[in-house]
Amino acid sequence: MTPPEPLRIGVDIGGTFTDLVTFDSTTGELSMSKSFTTPVDRTDGVLEVLGEGGVALGDVSQFVHGTTTATNAVVERKGGRVGLISTAGFRDTLEIMRINRERHYDLQWASPVPLVPRRLRFEATERVDYRGRVVTPLDTEALAATVAEMRAAAVESIAVCFLFSFMNPAHERQARDVINQVWPEVPVSISSDILPEIREYERSSTVVIDAYVKPVMGAYFESLEQRLASGGMECGVTVISSGGGIVPVAEAKATPVRTLQSGPAGGVIGAAHLGPQSGYPNLLAIDVGGTSFEVSLIEGGVPSRTTEGFIEWGIPFKIPLVDVKSIGAGGGSIARIDPGGLIQVGPDSAGSEPGPVCYSKGGTLPTLTDAYVTIGLIDPAYFLGGRVPLDAGAARDAISGQIADPTGMTTTEAALGIVRVAEASMVGAMRIVSTQRGYDPRDYAMIAYGGAGPVSAVELARELGVGTVLVPRFPGAFCAFGGLCADIRFDFVRSYLRRMEELDLATLTELSKELIDEGEAAMERIGVSAAPIMQFTADIRYSGQNFEVNVSFPPGPVTEATIDRVVDNFHAEHLRLFGHHKEDEALEFVSLRLAVIAATEKPEFTPPRPEGGSPEPKGRRTLFASSGQIVEAPVFDRSALDVGWTLDGALIIEEPDSTVVVRGINDSTVIDDLGNIVVSVAESG
Repeated sequence: MTPPEPLRIGVDIGGTFTDLVTFDSTTGELSMSKSFTTPVDRTDGVLEVLGEGGVALGDVSQFVHGTTTATNAVVERKGGRVGLISTAGFRDTLEIMRINRERHYDLQWASPVPLVPRRLRFEATERVDYRGRVVTPLDTEALAATVAEMRAAAVESIAVCFLFSFMNPAHERQARDVINQVWPEVPVSISSDILPEIREYERSSTVVIDAYVKPVMGAYFESLEQRLASGGMECGVTVISSGGGIVPVAEAKATPVRTLQSGPAGGVIGAAHLGPQSGYPNLLAIDVGGTSFEVSLIEGGVPSRTTEGFIEWGIPFKIPLVDVKSIGAGGGSIARIDPGGLIQVGPDSAGSEPGPVCYSKGGTLPTLTDAYVTIGLIDPAYFLGGRVPLDAGAARDAISGQIADPTGMTTTEAALGIVRVAEASMVGAMRIVSTQRGYDPRDYAMIAYGGAGPVSAVELARELGVGTVLVPRFPGAFCAFGGLCADIRFDFVRSYLRRMEELDLATLTELSKELIDEGEAAMERIGVSAAPIMQFTADIRYSGQNFEVNVSFPPGPVTEATIDRVVDNFHAEHLRLFGHHKEDEALEFVSLRLAVIAATEKPEFTPPRPEGGSPEPKGRRTLFASSGQIVEAPVFDRSALDVGWTLDGALIIEEPDSTVVVRGINDSTVIDDLGNIVVSVAESG
């Protein structure tokens, strides 16, 4: 008997659904399953979706996991009880924050509550200066007493952030040793390990987030590993990091802050892999799920990256990130009438519990999904392939009573209004990552995924002047697929703040060697023997500025020619981003960064064959076209459409995990060689 082929699987936990993609590397066959996310114990949802997909865990050769668990722990304030130890005099850094505020002119605005209350913020007697020289040695006896006090206060994890520890981490490491001696069981996060980089506030916030989610993520990953192993899975779990790479679960448990935005990063990596294969290396990637709308820009098959993000106002973090702009405009985003009498959609979401009204799970507030159902963009009888029928009448009643009646609109007008307001918010987010950063969206195609992404994608593209929309197979589970496209990746940084003319080339060369050694050690630690790819970048700014521009940094020994190249790179990038540059202005070198990458095997696509059925319409549905006309649009089953199928005009294509809606009567739709739906978007609609 021939043994079953091992499977590579990706699992992504979103706010509403948990998604599974399986890939057979021998046949090239892809399959997808979805189940509702289980907020109380997210491992339940993982096991449920594996059951839905009929996965035999003993056949799994790779398990890649994207999750919003860390993000949700912070948003819902369900992390661990953290104690913070800071340099004496800097106990309140978290609360002082930066000078900018969320709402400058709101006299009622209240400062956000820090993750660590003041009674659990402690001080240590120590001081290192800006060059890394010890001014005051660490008082270890006093620190030991502080740790005992924290233990009595029942903290569940400890964060340590000392001034200028990025220049000299000795005191933080010494503090960790003291904590381990006094209280060996408590998890400890030190900022020089998490973020050895300038900016004390962001460093403090980042290490606190790491400590805050460490108990939650540790328990979650341990439970997941145990349940998968008990089901017969022999391979280890790998986790998508915020930077778009994958790492073993042990690394994710050690620094869980790097799992923030794990799920959305997977989708962008998948788009960066699929786009060039489909002939579209430059993409605007949009992900519309049940809770949020995310957009990212991909240039030449490479995702845009950043090192700064925030979970909500007042909780920033500074780690390597796939640059994803997120807003609260997903299928579960709640619609209401604001005090001015206008429709508002989001940012809060009904999530999976209780969900939109049409889910019949106890939700009473109308959502974007309810609006989609009300105006016929989603078939209530075919949601999740008919597994979860929706209550269209309840959706209409909620919109009628809470949106239409108070504003004097009809129910249909109110539902259309909800959709248009949500789509306007989405367009605004897309402009932030494109036009506001010097990119013309007309030079890009759009790839749309997430359960609700293909519903609105064509209209978003039309508004921005984007000429092509690409909808991949299994768009509703695309973030899970993206994990199978990710490389193993570690990111490292060292701050070295100097004016360019004051740089010590030998010191900079030594820093680069230290980063390489650290990267090679990380790869060796996880068993990667092949030589990894090393990509250096540098953060540069004009002297006196507060924020930097990240540019390419040539590898090898640092010479004057190296610095000249970096300066040229900075001026070119500054000109592209801001429309100007000053070659005679003094520059400062801030940080050196290194990405260490080990390439992985990527999915090779086998074009899908129709699953039977007719490529003829399975019905027609009234659609409000872009031109303002009301048309009877044909409805197709995606599984019945073969490569090369094409049709002009407004139409709807349904599949179990999503619905593609083309509202333009002048648009054209085709199935390409990889099975993607490609829509050519007409300007006039």
